[in-house]
Amino acid sequence: MLGCLLFKEGKQDKILNEEKLNTIEFPIGETIDWAGVPITSIVKYYNTKMHGYSVYADFNQLSDTKKTKFSKLWQSCNDNLGIDVKNMDDWSFNTNNISDIQSCSVSYQRYFKEDAKQQRFLDSIYTELMKIDSD
Repeated sequence: MLGCLLFKEGKQDKILNEEKLNTIEFPIGETIDWAGVPITSIVKYYNTKMHGYSVYADFNQLSDTKKTKFSKLWQSCNDNLGIDVKNMDDWSFNTNNISDIQSCSVSYQRYFKEDAKQQRFLDSIYTELMKIDSD
């Protein structure tokens, strides 16, 4: 696992201070399972007033037999998923920590509250995400 901590790359020789961590990026071709989806990186929101992460998937590594309604919705956006969290120190997939889906690519954004279609889509992807067991 690669972590970006003051531009430090590669295998870390000690546990990273999560408060200073802003990106977790895996070597090319390697992923971890996040909500049943192989992900390549997690990036803390640039805006420090927002509490969440952008999660990037590699759907080429997700077999058809492992696809869920959640993964299919996410894949339909063809980009990252923006999640709001309660505890910024918890980088894991933990449904108790996830408070909302903020975006799915630039196509669906909570910011556009007047767009009912966008809000319904984000509500549905959040609902499906909450059905996944985080154990």
